[in-house]
Formats: sequence, structure tokens, C-alpha cells
Amino acid sequence: MRYYLLMFSMILNIIVALSPYYWWYYSIGGILVVKDSLFNLYVNLLGSNYEIINVINYFLFSFRFYVISVSAYYLYTAYKGIRNTYLLIMWASYFYFLDPIIVYLIFEYILGSFMPIKYPFFIIGTEVINVYESGAKISMPIESYPTLFYWFVLFVGTINLISRFIKR
Repeated sequence: MRYYLLMFSMILNIIVALSPYYWWYYSIGGILVVKDSLFNLYVNLLGSNYEIINVINYFLFSFRFYVISVSAYYLYTAYKGIRNTYLLIMWASYFYFLDPIIVYLIFEYILGSFMPIKYPFFIIGTEVINVYESGAKISMPIESYPTLFYWFVLFVGTINLISRFIKR
């Protein structure tokens, strides 16, 4: 018996892993720009890229091939009639909604210990944050949103989850 939905979801996993697109975008007034996905990271601070990000991307690149290898193997086993489900893309796409919450924790507890800042709990879109220090007001536009490709990845994750429960 072949598991067609499972095979389709493994093909979609491979497409997601092969794609160079980012899943989420952050910007703090253009001073700090972060674009990330499960397989790629871009950080630009004051117009500069940092070598440590390249090292991280090397590890993420190798992780990309691990995901492709496992998905290809499970695609082969599904073709042979053996049911193995690989749910990494599902977990990653669902938990990517935690990114804005992680940024909130960084702003609220790490940066908040140095300056009085009130960061909103969950930002999708653009929000202006005002910081008052010694009578001066600093306004920072914060952008945080999922990219169009993220919605495709979320769809792939949902197909992965459905293929886990559907037997044929």
C-alpha cells in the first residue's frame, strides 16, 4: 500500500528545505534587521553583517540537508508501503509563532533592565514604541511579521499533521 498524502507531505518538506526564503521578518527602525527561517538567518545591525551569522548559517545549511535526507528516505519508505511520518516542519511552523514572544522577552527583561521600555506582548505588523529617558523621548518603529513563504510552510506543516493521522 502506498501512502499518497504522506508522500506528498514529504515532497513538500523537501521543497521547504530547499527554498532560500525567510519565514519571519523583524526590524527595529532599520537599525536592526533580522530575517530568519529554520534553515537560514540574516542579521544586519547598523548596516553591518557579522561573521558569527555565517558560522550559524553553515550549521543551518547542514541541517537543511539532514531534513532533505530524512524526508527523501521517508518518501521512499512510503512508496514501498512503510509508514514513517516526519513532523519537523509541522513543529517548526507552528512554534514559529513563538518568535514574537521571544522578542518580547528579550526587550522586556533583558533590555528592560537597562532602559525603561514597554514592549507589546505580540507584534505582527508595525508598532511604534516610545522610550522616555532623562526627559527625552525616543520613538522606534518595530516591524514583525511572517513572510508570504511562512504561510506556505504553515500549510506544509498542516499537511504533515494530517498525513500523520490519515492512514491512506
